[in-house]
Amino acid sequence: MKIFRNRRQHPEAYIFLILLVSLPSSLGAGNWPTWRGPAGNGIAADASAPLQWSTDKNVLWKTPLPSPGNSSPIVWEDRVFLTSATEKGQIRSLLCFHRGDGKLLWKKDVRHDKPEATHKTNPQCSASPVTDGRIVMVHYGSAGSYAYDLNGKLLWKRPDLGTIDHIWGYASSPVPYKDTFIQYVGPGTHVSITALDRK
Repeated sequence: MKIFRNRRQHPEAYIFLILLVSLPSSLGAGNWPTWRGPAGNGIAADASAPLQWSTDKNVLWKTPLPSPGNSSPIVWEDRVFLTSATEKGQIRSLLCFHRGDGKLLWKKDVRHDKPEATHKTNPQCSASPVTDGRIVMVHYGSAGSYAYDLNGKLLWKRPDLGTIDHIWGYASSPVPYKDTFIQYVGPGTHVSITALDRK
């Protein structure tokens, strides 16, 4: 499976799901639980990936997004998760799409009204979410970290992990490790690495 997110800086942004094999068999395989994939190395084990694609070639579906962004989608079974920021970064969202048809299943918003520096080429919500198949965690920079079940129910939140005060903003995605999610909080004046219990 290959997922492409349009990163051009204009009001319309789309997510494309590239079709690798026939639809029925592709939906049950190929989980991509972190931005670097299941092994953390960016390599997909499926050898049948298409070598060519465009906005209409080898595309299963495409759907508009609320805004442009730099985060990568993650995939677990029949769901695709992606972050997005609107209202100049004051609304930070986790979106869940159906892998088969691109339908938006749910969207969870977090409001963060305090100013947070970032570069014009790095919109807020540039960190990708992560999942262990039961919990989806996302890091929203100064707004903190949030965890949901696969149906969008909020399980826990940690808005107290620290602020980001750097011209480039933030982009560090959570990393699953045993019973924790590890999060680098930075860059900026004060940085930290935090291990958060998944439950």
